[in-house]
Amino acid sequence: MRISQWLRKMPAVWMWRRRRTMMRRDRTRNRNRTSASSRSPTTMTQTPTLTPTPESHLISLIHSLSTSSPFSDLRERSLSSFYALLQTWGQVFSHETWTHLLQATQHSSQDTESKVVLAGFRVAEFVCTDWLSHLERHEAVCMCVDMASSFAQHGTDLNMGLTSVGFLWSLTDHVCTHRLISVHAHAGTSDPHAGAGETQDSKDAGETQDLNLTSLPANSPYTPETNALLLRVFEALTQSSLASQSEIRNSALRTLATSLTSHATKLGEPFGTHYLSKYYLSFAHELWDQCQQADSTPIQLEHVSMHHSRNTPQKQWNESVCLMIEGLTRLIKVYGPCLQGDAMREGLVRLFRGMMEQGTAEVAVAAVQGMDGILYHVAGLLDEARDTDTDTD
Repeated sequence: MRISQWLRKMPAVWMWRRRRTMMRRDRTRNRNRTSASSRSPTTMTQTPTLTPTPESHLISLIHSLSTSSPFSDLRERSLSSFYALLQTWGQVFSHETWTHLLQATQHSSQDTESKVVLAGFRVAEFVCTDWLSHLERHEAVCMCVDMASSFAQHGTDLNMGLTSVGFLWSLTDHVCTHRLISVHAHAGTSDPHAGAGETQDSKDAGETQDLNLTSLPANSPYTPETNALLLRVFEALTQSSLASQSEIRNSALRTLATSLTSHATKLGEPFGTHYLSKYYLSFAHELWDQCQQADSTPIQLEHVSMHHSRNTPQKQWNESVCLMIEGLTRLIKVYGPCLQGDAMREGLVRLFRGMMEQGTAEVAVAAVQGMDGILYHVAGLLDEARDTDTDTD
């Protein structure tokens, strides 16, 4: 039998074997329940280990075919099999199955064949729209973030990249709502996979402590693990904000600023201080450097006319820099106490000064507005200090 024919029949075979295993499991449970009721509590024995299902072996085989096969048709068919299995049995997928599925989907984003990329994106879209609530493990959510970020950066289609940025926004909402409910709901229960993920969870918790993200507001429902996941999403949005396509870059910039300001009251000042000083400021410098190195040659597109203000790569990067300054101004207003350190203020002033001196008129005007936001905040700090001294006297 040819491999392609086997892959078409594989979901039906897997469903039949799954039903047979579940019937055996039910018979075993009923037999154990009947035998246990006839014994005294002191002589009751533990339930025997259930027969492992062939699920992990089949999923591992599909994963191997979708990533290592030299034939594009076979890779595409493997991803289509993932989609069919997810439609039928997604609610009973184990953590190992989700790991294989997410890794294979992320790998497909960098495939050279467009049909393979589209097949993988179809699976990614299905996961991010309908199955996020079933990702109850910290590692699975991290892999889903990496998958969405990979499609946003390496996607060959503009609509695919913009949709992937929307996936990152959905993941931010999932981490802040559904993930939080899942953590509290399972706080007193035992997870059969807890032992397998203990090392990774403890590692993420350790990284969170090293990043000084454990100091949360008193009314914050978030945990250090939640902050670590949010930081991973924000890093993915930051990387997407440096994409070569201006539409994806601008969409990621707007999403990043909105995500940070929407959850500012729950994340707290320590998170804002760490992210702005270590990530956002360096990202702003990198974005400005790429804007200065952009080409000023007009873009020639067949049957497409562009406005004169956006008809060169440099002008498109100028627009992205203005959006970055606008988002940074919003963050300054929300995370105002983060600017109490001299290093942070000096870094922002030096960045805006360079933009005013070396940038175009559009960038210079935006930099002046950003500088005005810093001066407004510093004036507010001086007024608060003066009021405090007056009350003390």
